[in-house]
Formats: sequence, structure tokens, C-alpha cells
Amino acid sequence: MKLRPAVITDAYTLWVWANDPLTRAGSGHRPLISWSEHHAWLARKIPDVTSLLLVGESTEGQPIGSVRFETRDGWRTATLSYVVAPEARGRGFGRALLVEGVAAARRRAPDLRIEASVVPANETSRRLFELLGWSSEAPGADGRLRFVEGRGVAA
Repeated sequence: MKLRPAVITDAYTLWVWANDPLTRAGSGHRPLISWSEHHAWLARKIPDVTSLLLVGESTEGQPIGSVRFETRDGWRTATLSYVVAPEARGRGFGRALLVEGVAAARRRAPDLRIEASVVPANETSRRLFELLGWSSEAPGADGRLRFVEGRGVAA
């Protein structure tokens, strides 16, 4: 798998993934995203200096998922979110997206503290963060589980 920066022509693929029923369930059953809303969001995110949005591709060049980092404090901390394409699930790409995504974010900001928020019912993400050695913190006020990247823990 390789990562590359998202481009506007990724809009449709990212929109389909974002509206996939399992993706919606894993993110807390948020409402479906309209095409116009998504396209406008992506057009803002791509050049946004507070965001790093990467698309993962298989060795055959097929998009398999995305990983995104958002910061509000000049890249001292960032929140990670990711999605694995429905057709690529169960093949280890989630792990690859997280490991390679964290490496890319660290190239931007070596001392970055990376956090993730997981809906308690999302067992797949919870297990993946635990497997990768992310520390768990007390749930937030929203009830989501909090994980912090284990910096230096074997991936």
C-alpha cells in the first residue's frame, strides 16, 4: 500500500466510502452526506493547512481507504480518522493506513501527539488501535473512546 495526498478527483470515491452503511455505523450513525456538501468540504480540506488528507492505494493502484489528520494548534496535536473501502475490508489495510498515515504525519510534525476518537460499538477500530499500542484514555463527554498514538511502540 502507498499513500498519496487526496485530490479533488477523489471526491466521488471518498463520498461513497463516507456514506457506506458500515462506515456510518462505525462513526456513530451520523446522517448521510449529500454530494454537494461533500464536494464543497473536500475542496476546502485539500488546501487547508490544518488538515492532512491522504488516500491509500493498493500496489495495483486501486484506492483502498483514506486517513485524515486535523489540528487546531499548529500541529502540536492532531486527531486521526480513517476509512477502509468496503471492498478492501478484512485484508489488513486498516493497519497499513494507520501505520503509514502516522509516519506521514510525523514527517510533517515529528513531535505530533496523535489522538483518535472511537464509537464504543466500533470493535474493529478499537481492536486495531489496541493492537498498534495506542494508549486508551477516559471516554470523552460524547461517550467515545479516546486513544493516543503510542509513539515508538512496535507497529
